[in-house]
Amino acid sequence: VQLYCVMLVMMLYLFVVFLFMPFRHNICNFVDVWMSIAVIFVVSVYLWFADRESGSYDASIGQLAIGMNFMPITVTLVFSLYWIAVHRQSHHVVTQRVITEFKKLKGAAEVIVNMEEKSGIHWM
Repeated sequence: VQLYCVMLVMMLYLFVVFLFMPFRHNICNFVDVWMSIAVIFVVSVYLWFADRESGSYDASIGQLAIGMNFMPITVTLVFSLYWIAVHRQSHHVVTQRVITEFKKLKGAAEVIVNMEEKSGIHWM
């Protein structure tokens, strides 16, 4: 049970680190995520050597094991959808900003062309 608690705490920590990216440099966040995954893997390997206490906890441990085994898949799916949604939104914002700047540039060019026509100066 203690090993499952360690795995649960490490998965929650991994979730929080992935969500908030607490370190200033992204490489530190990257290393922390991979080290957390390594600790979860090592703890899951240690489960083979855990004392089974004559099967008195088999049903509850089995349910916890099923939840822990499917949690990474679920978390990965949720984070992937979140990441896609954030990057699509930021892409949309950048596209709108570029369109706005081009409209301003077009307006400035029209003002310059109108000034040239009024003053009689032709650049080409």
